[in-house]
Amino acid sequence: MKPKLIHPVDVTITPFDSAATTLDPVLDDLEMPENANGEIEMDVQVKYKTPIEIKAQVKYNKFDEITGAPAGFESKGVGYILVDLETSKLLNKNDKITIIDGEAVEFYIIEEVPRVHYKKSNQKRIHFDYESVSLINNAQL
Repeated sequence: MKPKLIHPVDVTITPFDSAATTLDPVLDDLEMPENANGEIEMDVQVKYKTPIEIKAQVKYNKFDEITGAPAGFESKGVGYILVDLETSKLLNKNDKITIIDGEAVEFYIIEEVPRVHYKKSNQKRIHFDYESVSLINNAQL
């Protein structure tokens, strides 16, 4: 018997396209090219692939919490999605979560964490932490 997710919902993920986006090989971060004057170019575009829809169990630690930021107030969301092992193979760091259960959001996957293992059925669940700010240096996403 395959263990089920608790209250699974539809989640739309837009996968990060690491092949089309230039990343710094050492820092695993967005590479910011310099212009002729030695100034960093800030108009680097992060590329994404075609969105996919998955079933996931969602945990909101914070949802639309208003926090102070240097440029004013911003909305912050933090939590995780729990998926089965097969679905986890479709997800990666920096993927954008755009819809959770019909609600438009803008969260970014920041970490993959093995979470649950059911010994008898050899089933695993992987949880992906997300937050509303991408780890890619807040580039133009």
